[in-house]
Amino acid sequence: MSLPIRYVDDAQALDEAVAACRHVSVVSIDTEFMRSKTYYPIVGLVQIYDGTTAWLVDPVAIDDISPISSVLGDAKILKVFHACSEDLEVFERCLGTLPRPVFDTQIAGAAAGKGYSVGYQGLVEELLSVSIPKEETRSDWLQRPLTAKQIEYAALDVIYLQQMYNQLVELLSGTGKLEWIEEECEAVLEETVITTNPDKFYLRMKTAWRLDRQQLNVLKTLCAWREVTARRLDIPRNWVVDDKVLFTIAKSGLADKRDLKEKALMASGQIRKYGEEILALADQARQVPLEQCPPPVLRPARAPDTETMTKIQQMIDDKAQALNVSRELLARKKHLEQLFGSLEDNGGYRLPPILSGWRKKVIGDDLLKVLNEKVM
Repeated sequence: MSLPIRYVDDAQALDEAVAACRHVSVVSIDTEFMRSKTYYPIVGLVQIYDGTTAWLVDPVAIDDISPISSVLGDAKILKVFHACSEDLEVFERCLGTLPRPVFDTQIAGAAAGKGYSVGYQGLVEELLSVSIPKEETRSDWLQRPLTAKQIEYAALDVIYLQQMYNQLVELLSGTGKLEWIEEECEAVLEETVITTNPDKFYLRMKTAWRLDRQQLNVLKTLCAWREVTARRLDIPRNWVVDDKVLFTIAKSGLADKRDLKEKALMASGQIRKYGEEILALADQARQVPLEQCPPPVLRPARAPDTETMTKIQQMIDDKAQALNVSRELLARKKHLEQLFGSLEDNGGYRLPPILSGWRKKVIGDDLLKVLNEKVM
């Protein structure tokens, strides 16, 4: 199969690629990277398809790939990805920028009733009736030279991606769902992991609601320290210390390295390297006045009674079927948890932000009505 491929391994070719992409309104983009032993992804290839040529940009050969930023940041060029969160992190790390606007074919697939969180290969097979070999997915993208199979695989990734985009737009035009996708993609950009404030990482721990305010301050301090440390050393955060250890220290008040060893919370090497620092930070956090500690984390709200919950689930299923969308796109578990947790002092529920936007009219107001009818 003859593919329109240009391998970009010098500055002149990169300028040509950027110039070509700046003359179109839609490009499809993918990245290949490695991340098994690092905090940050190590990018091995950036693929961009402008509708005519698949440009394979080699960041191993080119010291400065920053000219790509002019494409990523051009508001007149739509950037098409599939399951874009990790790609966004790659660009945030290696270029210090996030692409906008973005169209995610995984989200669009859910809006077109093709399933929720469908993988790239599955959606290609569903929409294009093409079966993609899986053997190159986990190959070494940092090796040089890349094999002919790797190059073909990388090029087809973005070529098929743009073909899927075209089909999805055709399927969804006139339905109002393209506006949903735009809103969802913007939300993904806002949630990009790499830009998260280290001081907020404690809120990711699902058991944080079990801690009082002083214990939460310890957890917040330790989570922020771990995040900064992992980034500085460029290692996975659990190589520093895992969630279970931080939670146990915060809750139990452990204050001695012997406790860490006796309770088998940390490996000996971790205790030697980080134990003293962790316990010192925890002690300092315990000395913070209560009024300066984080507010309590709300316990996950309990679902309403079985009858109401059945009615809610049926409503979501019916609406998803009527709209031909994946039910998870309308309302996932986290959406409902926030809704159930919105009960106010007057006994009524309110729509949380996550069920506002396009979801408010489509499903949010109806869910709210069911809940509020129950408490009235």
